[in-house]
Amino acid sequence: MIARALLFDFPTPRELAAELMRRYAAEALAVGAASDGPAPPAGARNRPAGDGAGGDPQADARPGVRAQAVDAPHAEGAADSLGALFRTACARGQNWDGMALLTIAARLRPVFDGTGAPGATLEPVMRAAGGAGVRLLCSPALSALSGPQEYARLGAGLRGLRPVSALRHPGFEPREALPATLDALVTAQAAAVRAASAEGRPVLLGRSAGGWVAHAVAERLESEGAAPAAVVLVDTYPPSTPTGGGHTRR
Repeated sequence: MIARALLFDFPTPRELAAELMRRYAAEALAVGAASDGPAPPAGARNRPAGDGAGGDPQADARPGVRAQAVDAPHAEGAADSLGALFRTACARGQNWDGMALLTIAARLRPVFDGTGAPGATLEPVMRAAGGAGVRLLCSPALSALSGPQEYARLGAGLRGLRPVSALRHPGFEPREALPATLDALVTAQAAAVRAASAEGRPVLLGRSAGGWVAHAVAERLESEGAAPAAVVLVDTYPPSTPTGGGHTRR
């Protein structure tokens, strides 16, 4: 949970690497201070390796890493980021407040309607290739930490048996527009399914709230005369089931 939450605050590989370096350097500094006593003077720490100071060359190199990590993007003010506030709400049992926070923030994001859905369609992520079985197209849940990674283990288990791909819901990545309506989301995901299954009817699978999307997409495709071979719902709430109030089903 913590590792995935880091990706919410540091969305690019460079920012994530810099933050991990900062945390590692801070932990190493704390451990060194506890085991070796006070840290050496700044001048001694910055001496190059082999200058006669009697220091370990690797130890001499570590302060440079610390200096770079302190200047990492988003290192300052990360506690006030949207991701941090969302995690704080969940940790306090205020899941509904956390979702309300994301809902309000989403109102400031660019959106697309049904007519713009084809341009917002995202190519599914391949989780397993090969095999003679029917293609499986998986719909992730709709939470802030969900995504195609949910189906990595499923794809690994079916590798060589049937092709497995995971859909990507639009609006979760930077500069991606959000669907303005449910119809816009279904239109975009139906287009993604059609493009990924040109060779035959796929099986649609949805987990948690992603099951709602899979079912809605199946209904859309059926109305167009291109119904999927089957729909599989995994841990999916009935549409009338309340999901707020601090309860999260897993």
